[in-house]
Amino acid sequence: IVLLFAARTAVVRSAPQTASLYALVGLPVNLRGIEFEGVKTAMLVENGVPVLIVEGFIRSLAATPTVIPRLRVSVRDEKDTEIYNWTAVVTREALPPGQSVPFRTRLASPPEAGRSVVVRFLLRRDMVVASR
Repeated sequence: IVLLFAARTAVVRSAPQTASLYALVGLPVNLRGIEFEGVKTAMLVENGVPVLIVEGFIRSLAATPTVIPRLRVSVRDEKDTEIYNWTAVVTREALPPGQSVPFRTRLASPPEAGRSVVVRFLLRRDMVVASR
């Protein structure tokens, strides 16, 4: 049991479904080594067009430089169903240990049914290519 807690990063890396169990007992595991901080949204009107602004910081938790993947931003409705998404690129490709970098992305004419925004790092499964 001690090994399961001491080596929880290795456990989650080999069995990702265990991450929720660790988080449930107050020991979250961050495999990327980076996290979001201070994420805020704002609505502006520019030239008569509503614009959704999403901004915040990405902070390094790792002991080595960490590559920053693209961001996936989604707008959700009142039932927490995703109704629109887009990707964004951070201004830096990698983040040195202990540093942070700001990010900012915008969406012109966001869906009127939008009630919340979720920002996460783009996953491989998000990059599905359809071909015919």
